Amino acid sequence: MTARHTLRLGDVEVEVRPDRGALITRLNVAGIDVLYLDAATVESPTGAVRGGIPLLFPFAGELENGRLQSTNTAMPRHGFGRRRPWAVANSAPNMIAMRLADDSETRAEFPFEFEATQTVAATHRGVSIELAIANRGRQPLPLAPGWHPYFPCPADRKRACLRQLLPPEAIPSAEPTAIDVNVPAPVNRRVTFALTTIGSVTLSCSDNLKTLEIWTPPDRDLVCVEPWVGPSNTINTANRVAVPSGATERFWMAIELEPHPA
Repeated sequence: MTARHTLRLGDVEVEVRPDRGALITRLNVAGIDVLYLDAATVESPTGAVRGGIPLLFPFAGELENGRLQSTNTAMPRHGFGRRRPWAVANSAPNMIAMRLADDSETRAEFPFEFEATQTVAATHRGVSIELAIANRGRQPLPLAPGWHPYFPCPADRKRACLRQLLPPEAIPSAEPTAIDVNVPAPVNRRVTFALTTIGSVTLSCSDNLKTLEIWTPPDRDLVCVEPWVGPSNTINTANRVAVPSGATERFWMAIELEPHPA
């Protein structure tokens, strides 16, 4: 049975799938779908989901040589959080809290004791997400998580979108447009960009999400604007977040839509 939860507040609807890594599959504001989603990848039991807002935990990106250096354990791109079912801890008409704790499978690749809670809430103009990660062990808990929002953007409009997010020299001249680059997040952790098909999107995030990963493949009508702690392999560097024993670290992001005038 599909564990699909729909959150509502006014004219905002948010669809969440705890069984697919606490994935947000849909954000609709005033009848406008704000997120890109390849629905077939959500229903496929194998492979990565393409679309929505996947959670990247305990780290975003890739590890050097595919290994967590402090424990010499292998971990795949973007960690394991998006591949695991999360338990529903609490819910209301406009929110849901989902929980993932360490077990024998997670400890085989990430030998730490933790409890992670992702809380998703519909807001008046979009969605807010908080990730609270508690260290239940005796040693510092290394982290470098992030989120992977997918936004719809036709191929012939990608450059117009990217020009709002990147300096001109970072935008490739080759067609079809494809990019994979990590840039510092704005000092105020807030970026606004127009998507010609839906309206103006504002993405904001917590101070501990210090970079934005901008990604678009050549064969999809989408642009991803992803708040991360740092670039790939940050969890293996001094720039990672190290949560002390018994402490909790919180990360958050929010998306708001201002639709085009009618």
